[in-house]
Amino acid sequence: MTELTNALKKMAVWALGEVGDIKAIEPLSQLLKDEDNNVREAVKEALSKLKNIDAK
Repeated sequence: MTELTNALKKMAVWALGEVGDIKAIEPLSQLLKDEDNNVREAVKEALSKLKNIDAK
């Protein structure tokens, strides 16, 4: 079940990064403390995309 939960988190994080709404930055930042390294890495990628959008 944990693997499924982590996979769902990663998909949600990816989607938020793709949508490009900077309102997602704060909720995503909270997931930087997630226990799963793959989730944390997905969050870093999504935040990078969002912060790049915010800088434009």
